[in-house]
Amino acid sequence: GDTLTGIIAALASHLSPLEAACAGVFLHAYTAHEWTRIHKSDRGLVASDIAKLLPQTIGKFLTREAILRERTGIIF
Repeated sequence: GDTLTGIIAALASHLSPLEAACAGVFLHAYTAHEWTRIHKSDRGLVASDIAKLLPQTIGKFLTREAILRERTGIIF
């Protein structure tokens, strides 16, 4: 719960509370999914693993957004 709360709180400084909650839950779950893919296991994941992998997850989405913006001119 603390890791998810921290993600949502950080996002809430730039988004509405609802948007921050939705985005935070998505990032938290996606990061956990990536961890299970990398480790080929759904056992042993702890909160610090999400905290360590979260910057890569965010970077992945920021990179995709930049590519889409460059190709389409649409700001997401």
